[in-house]
Amino acid sequence: MRIDVVMPTYNRASLIGPAIGSFAASTWDGAARLIVVDNNSGDGTRAAVEAAQAAHPAAAIHYLFEPQQGRAHALNRGIAEADGDVVAFYDDDERLAPDWLSVLAEEFADPAVAFVGGPVRPDWSAAAPGWMPRPAMAACSAWWTTGRTAAATGIPALRAC
Repeated sequence: MRIDVVMPTYNRASLIGPAIGSFAASTWDGAARLIVVDNNSGDGTRAAVEAAQAAHPAAAIHYLFEPQQGRAHALNRGIAEADGDVVAFYDDDERLAPDWLSVLAEEFADPAVAFVGGPVRPDWSAAAPGWMPRPAMAACSAWWTTGRTAAATGIPALRAC
């Protein structure tokens, strides 16, 4: 199984190195590729990605430039490039746990699994946005969900911890 991970970014050169570093620090020994989609940044994002590629030569890190502004355009460009068995997503302000890819591979080894998500722990360079209520921030860090297809179970099932 190969996992392609799409990470859209826009003007986050200061965050991209640690985000890529967390991908490169994966403990999974399977095949994985990080597809970084630069969404028309003007702050040195490409140079930051190239520096991260040089710092982590064993990691498969692919850079794409998407000139059409907008998160959806960046995600769609990454999805179009992806050809792994599984396509996963994370953002430039998040850090992956070392076993993140292993957990994805383990869950998707079951053919009944349709999606997997969580937990999300953002790494903001400033305080959390004012519009995000405190309970929502706690919930972002505390859930893990696996969806199993209706064909396998009769109904979609969610498992959370």
